[in-house]
Amino acid sequence: MRGIINYFNQEKAYGFIDSEGLESYFFHISNFRDFIDRNQIQKNVEVEFEPNKSSRGLNAKNINILKDFKSVHLGKRLTKGKKSDLNFKGTDEEIKISEKISQYFGITFSREETFKKSTYYFNFIQPSETYRESFNMFNEVLMLFSPFNLYDERTMDYVDKLFMDYSNRLDPVVVFLISRDRNIKDIIKTNSVSNNDTRIIVPFTYYEIQADEFDERILQSRLREYFYQRDLFAMESPLKSDNYFYGRTNIVHNFFDKYSIGEQTGLFGLRKTGKTSVLYAIERLVDTRKGMSIFIDCQDTAVYQLRWFELLEYIAILIDEKYELNLIESDVKIYDEKNASRNFMKFLKEGYRLHKKRVLIIFDEIEHITFDLSRKTHWSSGEDFLSFWQTLRSIIQSEPNLCSFIIAGVNPKITEQVAVNSMDNPIFNNVSVRYLNLFSLNDVKNMVAEIGSYMGLDFEDKVYYKLHENYGGHPFLIRNVCSVLNSHFRERPYKITSRDYDDLKDDVDGQLISYIQSILFVLEKWYPIEFEILKDIALENTESYKEKIRGNELSINHLLGYGVITQSSKNNYYIEIDAIKNYMKSSYYNDYIPTDQEEFREIISSRRNRIEKELRNLVKQILIFQYGKSKVNDIIEKHNRGTSIETILSRRASKDIFEGLYFSELKNIVIGEFSIFKNNINIDKAIFIGAANSINKYRYVDAHAGTITKDEYNTLHLYFSELENALEIS
Repeated sequence: MRGIINYFNQEKAYGFIDSEGLESYFFHISNFRDFIDRNQIQKNVEVEFEPNKSSRGLNAKNINILKDFKSVHLGKRLTKGKKSDLNFKGTDEEIKISEKISQYFGITFSREETFKKSTYYFNFIQPSETYRESFNMFNEVLMLFSPFNLYDERTMDYVDKLFMDYSNRLDPVVVFLISRDRNIKDIIKTNSVSNNDTRIIVPFTYYEIQADEFDERILQSRLREYFYQRDLFAMESPLKSDNYFYGRTNIVHNFFDKYSIGEQTGLFGLRKTGKTSVLYAIERLVDTRKGMSIFIDCQDTAVYQLRWFELLEYIAILIDEKYELNLIESDVKIYDEKNASRNFMKFLKEGYRLHKKRVLIIFDEIEHITFDLSRKTHWSSGEDFLSFWQTLRSIIQSEPNLCSFIIAGVNPKITEQVAVNSMDNPIFNNVSVRYLNLFSLNDVKNMVAEIGSYMGLDFEDKVYYKLHENYGGHPFLIRNVCSVLNSHFRERPYKITSRDYDDLKDDVDGQLISYIQSILFVLEKWYPIEFEILKDIALENTESYKEKIRGNELSINHLLGYGVITQSSKNNYYIEIDAIKNYMKSSYYNDYIPTDQEEFREIISSRRNRIEKELRNLVKQILIFQYGKSKVNDIIEKHNRGTSIETILSRRASKDIFEGLYFSELKNIVIGEFSIFKNNINIDKAIFIGAANSINKYRYVDAHAGTITKDEYNTLHLYFSELENALEIS
């Protein structure tokens, strides 16, 4: 059946559809066939649905949008002039500016408001199709007057408020700022860089718009300057607004629902997948719905340096300050090991008495206050961990209306270990765990297309597929790939083609190495078994990773949860993010385990040759530096008795004595002169002798097509690694 949406409540996510037969059908956002952003659900949108009748009346199921909401509203746009019954707000000066801007845009709304004791005037402007296509301005855009001779930084606080108040109408990114301050352009450019602002603020002065020479050419030039010169893909920090927040709205609402009923939740995933941005979004939603929440960044030294009872006091102080409860000032409580638990509960009870709201405590980077992982002994030993979570569990069990919590980190070890220090883990299996999924192809397309369009960039469809395939839906990596692509194309507008992408792929991957290292570093530091399994999967060391998984089943579940690997029907595993797989194969190729004798021979030859080359260069440099060229021959003969200089020189056409030295002879020189080599190679003498002798012993494998067992190779691999690390061979 077909129908038209005639009402939708953005906050509660329900509405009504008028059917072709003029009957009214109730629906909830969850009744849509596919996940949909609530901003797409608007009045007059045409849909198809399955009609259903229940005891409560008519309702719609399996809803699908037939006509895109943008298309519905595009035909009704006022692209020039002002709405017929609209009166511009402001002084004569602001009114004249509004009239001039209405020559190029439609103005649909005008209002005067007081914010923090200052008076502001603002309009909503509607861009024409030309501006929509060139600058991605579809929704109405905020045009705000800043009537101060010196720009007031609090103006952006007011912008945040307007974006929240009119979220169903305004473009969430773009602001036209009309200021009396003649330096507004420089101020906005400086602030955008220093604050990493994700908004596009297009500044004008009162004077330039009122000038006779102001025209559409100047207007479009200013837009290009502030849209196209910003790299909106290069956003390193977590998102503190809904700008550019993609693909995670359902998770945010799911966590809010669990908070509403007092459940404890956990959000886990690889580094840089956007966990903190999701937590900020949850915090914003809680505040929007008039709840109470507090955000704790556990990697802050102000947090993990604290003892468990001091952390309870710190949380109380943050809640008291954020919601202006004034409870701590009026009644000073002692937070020590004896009193902290009781006084923290009293504080929460007083807060609930005032607001009748449960407090959501959000812990990000939880590893920093987790047993075995924290850098501070009082947390890593497990003692403070036990006391802190025993306190929170006791409060939640006895007074569930007072508080609940979200913990976020890399993996849910904190909730999976049954006991800590032979004591029950207070939060074992008491947390509803969710992994932060990587982006789907559709999420990648939405994010890249929308951000790019603000910058005058379009992308061929094939590019979206390649981005998703090569970077596995990891949003941070994909944004940085697009940032590199953006730097290569200064002409705007520009469409990045599949050929462009292929041409720049090597350059892109080279610039991503540090980001990939930072993503993997946390695994290597905190969860080494997972890191080793991932490395074996990348290197296709199948038997090795299957052996590691036995007894470490949780580790493979974590890797699957991150979305970084997938499992085949035959229980083999594959890395989903090509960039991570290629990096690990390149960086750890020495850890590849050969599968036949031919591979053994190739690898042994390759590794020994690299070591011999580096050792030869080192011996040459040290001997010449220490003894001078005139005495080098004497030192070589001294440590290789029975081998003359003439014999060594006859081995190579080169007259460089060092080029003719065999591996065994280089080894003898280093051992004999170890006192002068030890400052240049980070290895114990006995380990060097053992490693060098073994490497020399097994040269028969490749030199004479000999055979070697896996156990022998595993031992040889350790010796290779010792010398490679000592000689810094990567």
